[in-house]
This record gives sequence, structure tokens and C-alpha cells, in this order.
Amino acid sequence: MGFSSSQNAGAEGLAEIARLAQSPGAEKADLVRGAVQALLAASEIDRAGVWIDEGDIDSRSPRGWPVFRGSVADRDGDDRPSDWARLSLEVFPSFETLTSGRIIQQDLDGTPDQLMLGALLELRRAVWAPVESRGQLRGVVLAGTRRKRGLLPHGRIEAVSAELALAIELEEERRLARRRQADINATGRLLSE
Repeated sequence: MGFSSSQNAGAEGLAEIARLAQSPGAEKADLVRGAVQALLAASEIDRAGVWIDEGDIDSRSPRGWPVFRGSVADRDGDDRPSDWARLSLEVFPSFETLTSGRIIQQDLDGTPDQLMLGALLELRRAVWAPVESRGQLRGVVLAGTRRKRGLLPHGRIEAVSAELALAIELEEERRLARRRQADINATGRLLSE
């Protein structure tokens, strides 16, 4: 079975997230940048954004929802405003859809009742996907197109979301293992004294 070069390029972009997750010293910011680049490898996606829960609570949120931090990039490489790096869940009218693990697709026609974030400016269609870990929403993935009838690759978006979830779980397991090892070392020192 053969794969075309475009299929291989897409698979390599997705594999980059797994490689980053496995490399020692990789930080969440590295994972976010890798995920954005994996999304932008799809020709249908003009803008990609990835935000991950960093443990901060939005002080302006009456529900105490977390603030997600991340990165947004365009295919053309233009710089995006720095305030797009922060995403509050308060802005989502259908937040429950994301927390239940389902994708949100928006057709953006500019009507006043639509959600308008800076990251959605100039886009005609957007797809939001949750990054879930152990039943909790830990991040959000955005893919958008400027084409009016542009279709977005849901499979790729879901794959990036799943890889990010696994990378987050791997980092948490490593952190727990380091803690346990420190406890074992401390207990061993106490017993030897």
C-alpha cells in the first residue's frame, strides 16, 4: 500500500506531537507550537490555534473556569496579536458541547449574534475541538478557513486533539512518577538513618 507525499507530510506533522511529548524537557509551549504546525500542514486550514489549561483560574469568570494559554498562527505566517494567546471559556455559547467531547463547527457569516473572537477574524468557517484528559477539558483546538465553502479536515483536527490529550497525560504521569521517586528516596534515607 503506497501513500502520496501529501499524506506522508500530514502523518509526519501529527507524529511530531508524539515525538515532542516523548522528548525530555519538552514543555507545553513546545507541544502547542507543534500542534499548530501539524494543523497548518493541511492545505484546507488557513488559521490554527491551540490553547491548553495552565492551571490558572479566570478571575473574571463567575463559574471559576480555567484560562487556556496557547498560540494562533496563519498559513501565511503573519504575526497574530499577543492577546490571542489567552482564551477564556466564558466566550463559548455552547461550552457544554466541548465539555462533552464533541466538536463545534461554526459557519461565520458576520451576524451580530455569532461568537466573535479575535482568532476568528476573517474566517468563514471554524472548527473547535476539545482536548480532554481523564474526563476533563484540558484544552481547545481551532482550525479555520477563509474560503466560503471550504471544508475542514475533521479527522486531522480530532487526531491533533487526541495526541495533545495523550501528551498531557504522559507529562502528568511523569510528574507523578518523579514525586513518587522523591518520596521513596526520602523514605529510604529516613530508614537508613
